[in-house]
Amino acid sequence: MLSRDVYIDAFKKGMRVDDLGNVYGVRGGKRKLKKRRYENYIKVTVNHNYKGTSYPLTVSRMVAFQKYGEALFEKGIEARHLDNNSTNNRIENIAIGTHSQNIMDIPREQRVGRASLANRKHSDGVELQIYYDHSLGLGYKRLSKKYNIPKSTIRCIVLRVKKCA
Repeated sequence: MLSRDVYIDAFKKGMRVDDLGNVYGVRGGKRKLKKRRYENYIKVTVNHNYKGTSYPLTVSRMVAFQKYGEALFEKGIEARHLDNNSTNNRIENIAIGTHSQNIMDIPREQRVGRASLANRKHSDGVELQIYYDHSLGLGYKRLSKKYNIPKSTIRCIVLRVKKCA
């Protein structure tokens, strides 16, 4: 497992992260951090040379390794930002856990919003028409028949559009 080996090598050579999330290199100097965007997520990284190749190490995983040791590398375990701020790598903000626990660190409103937007199957136009028809008095059952969409989905669409309007 290359990732594990690179983190362990960096640690053995003396690379450390302080309580505030600052990284210090193998010679003790403060290292410059980079912010890399992965989809809608920002990772704070620092490069480490391992066997002649430079690898980006995420600061959160470095903190987690310092705090929890090799438990970080167990199957299904990841580093978590408890406050859902991926740039806050203070030691008290980093924990390890499952992906499910990591997702639950995101505030409920954001989780639901992300899920509902990611799972949308209907265009804005269709959703607006459903909302308009509902405002004219059509109930969920009739809207469900008219658009061939389950009542529960119709309800979610109406509530989402109402919230945005």
